[in-house]
Amino acid sequence: MSHESKRMHRVSWLLGRVQAAAMNGYVWKEENLISEACIEFGAGRRYIKEILKDLVNTKRIVIEFGEVFSKQAYDAQKIIDKNIVHEEELNPEGKP
Repeated sequence: MSHESKRMHRVSWLLGRVQAAAMNGYVWKEENLISEACIEFGAGRRYIKEILKDLVNTKRIVIEFGEVFSKQAYDAQKIIDKNIVHEEELNPEGKP
């Protein structure tokens, strides 16, 4: 397997893990995902972090507060959070 195909496999594996977690309502801790990938591929932490950085730069994942989200899950959560804040602003006493 060439270096390029190994890298693509690792990118695909990491992205798949993040997306699968999002579909099941879970979020990866960044350090746990890095550790899992290091063990799976026998790769160094710096290399895995580089791949995660590439995924962030291409807007496929979002890393916030040490948690890794798929871009779709992150955007959906932001919309939900915005709507909750908006409802609280409309009804500050919390009365129906």
